[in-house]
Amino acid sequence: MLLFSGLYSQEKTKIDSLQKEIEIFDQAKAKRKITSVTLADSVKTKLLIQLAKQYAESNPEKAIVLTQQSLQWCLKMKYAKGVGLAYNTFARIYISKSDFKLAIAAATKAISINKELPNIENLGYSYSVLGQTYLYLNNFTSSLKYLNEAYTIFEKLGKHRKMAMVCNDLAILYGKLPNDQKELEYYDKALKVLDIKKSKKEEDLRFIIKGNLANVYSNHSEFDKANLILLQCIDYNEKNHLWSNAAHDYQQLGINYGHMKQFDMALEYSNKALVGFIETSNKSGEADSYRNIGEVYFLSNRLDLAETFTKKGLQLSTQIGELESIKFAYENLAKIYEKKQNFKEAYLNHVLYKKISDSMFNAEINTKLTQIRLTNEFERKEEKLRKEQQKRDEIHLLEASKQKKIKYVVLISLFLLSIVTASIYRNLKNYQKQRNIIQQQKEQIENSLLEKETLLREIHHRVKNNLQIISSLLNMQSNDINDAAVLAMIQEAQSRVEAMSLLHQNLYQSEAINTVDVENYLKQLVAYIAQMFEGDSKNIKVNIETLDLHFDFDTAISLGLIVNELVSNAYKYAFKNNPEGTIWIKIKSINAMDYELSVTDNGKGLPEDFDNENSKSLGLKLVGILSKQLRGQLTINTKNDLTEFVVNFKDLKAYQASIS
Repeated sequence: MLLFSGLYSQEKTKIDSLQKEIEIFDQAKAKRKITSVTLADSVKTKLLIQLAKQYAESNPEKAIVLTQQSLQWCLKMKYAKGVGLAYNTFARIYISKSDFKLAIAAATKAISINKELPNIENLGYSYSVLGQTYLYLNNFTSSLKYLNEAYTIFEKLGKHRKMAMVCNDLAILYGKLPNDQKELEYYDKALKVLDIKKSKKEEDLRFIIKGNLANVYSNHSEFDKANLILLQCIDYNEKNHLWSNAAHDYQQLGINYGHMKQFDMALEYSNKALVGFIETSNKSGEADSYRNIGEVYFLSNRLDLAETFTKKGLQLSTQIGELESIKFAYENLAKIYEKKQNFKEAYLNHVLYKKISDSMFNAEINTKLTQIRLTNEFERKEEKLRKEQQKRDEIHLLEASKQKKIKYVVLISLFLLSIVTASIYRNLKNYQKQRNIIQQQKEQIENSLLEKETLLREIHHRVKNNLQIISSLLNMQSNDINDAAVLAMIQEAQSRVEAMSLLHQNLYQSEAINTVDVENYLKQLVAYIAQMFEGDSKNIKVNIETLDLHFDFDTAISLGLIVNELVSNAYKYAFKNNPEGTIWIKIKSINAMDYELSVTDNGKGLPEDFDNENSKSLGLKLVGILSKQLRGQLTINTKNDLTEFVVNFKDLKAYQASIS
């Protein structure tokens, strides 16, 4: 879980100090026997807001009461700046409570008030709060709009800490899209901005950003590196009473140790995170903690506890409306019920997971389309302004020239100049008309292409989902089969279905809808095959080398099925009684059209009487058929205790282009 910037922390000494200041203020006013509300009371409103911030996470209900008191004083004084500050504080408190609808309402109210004030820093803060709220709800278009508005204001004012806060939120946004390059760029930008001015507040924010960077390392399975950073962050946050930040760091440590299969450590840190979130009334974090604890129990085969904790997480996520957390909960429940052989519940939860996944995917597509339209609209406005300015500049030049010539020429020259000017104007009008027609045609073509690409992504996504449902059904069916031969046939069929499913998944996730990143596809495919044979081959290493190749769908599907058969055969036969070994998968380019695939293993090798032409293996027959479809052929070599399967093939798209 990534940690957003700008959330408040509780400091006991700070709370005591603020309460003492409020008491002193009230006593001084009572001594002067002043009963009316005066401008001096603005001091008290600010003290109440500061005190509310200290209670925002540990006691949000008390924080709301304090903010309400401040708001009432500000309204009586007609102190507009204080009213805007109060609504900003309401929005922050509601974010910490995961009441996102109330947070949006409060931030929107703050914006309407702060727009009327000369102090635009408060407006920038309102924009950042609203942008962060939409980011929690995965509304990326609205979030990006308001965060950019906030950054523009803070950059103009030179507010470096707030600039870094917005950069941190933008990094989280791009991490969700996902766009790893942009994510790392904004984290780096945030840390560089903080280097300009160093203070206690800047240091607090620096450790928030470092914790988020640790999560990026976790996502790339660099767990040792991530854990070291997280422990440093926890040490800093606990020393400085930043309990919510520490809870997020404990959460990620628990997740990391779960992936590392150190389940006792995973439970220890996940429970610490849960306690932290409960104490700070963070429902979003509490729901994630329950779900993460359930996943640890699932991985350690304690299924009843896994079910109980996952359901608790689902219930909380449903209450606060976090779709992404709800989706993960249904996915985990489907796995738990499948392992408990309650196939009816497994299927129902799998369907609910797919339903929410499709809903989020469609929402994401709509969001991206809206973002494209917003970008195009902005560029068109910029171009229109540029042309208008250019036209004004041209008119000024003509006027200057005209004034100069008036001194030296007669009325006839002026008349001729007017004719020339009118002719130029008509030509410009005709030219502009043609440009507008061309621009409209260009926009129609771009919109048509965008709609077709969106439809293609939707088709690939639905095909992938249907194939995964088929794979799940095959997996459930296999649980009732005791015949080893039949079970092997079903598992082979399941792996072929998964090979096709992964290809469709790569296509709809790819930036280029018509090509497949071969290396990424093969890594996912091999990871699935390894998981399938994990019981027999725990230490089989697979090395993949493809030199950044991209193929069209027809070439990639045949290639994926070939690799699926050859790697599966290696697991089943080459390493049948040997749990250790290596498989090498290499694809190299011979020329612009021809390529060579080699799958090599150091297993026990082929039998001495092996004859590929007369082999009864369905897998090898399928490899031969697929090789011919790729306009290639299969050869088998044995040397130096290595068995090598070589398929020389053609890029079908390039081949079709060459013969057409």
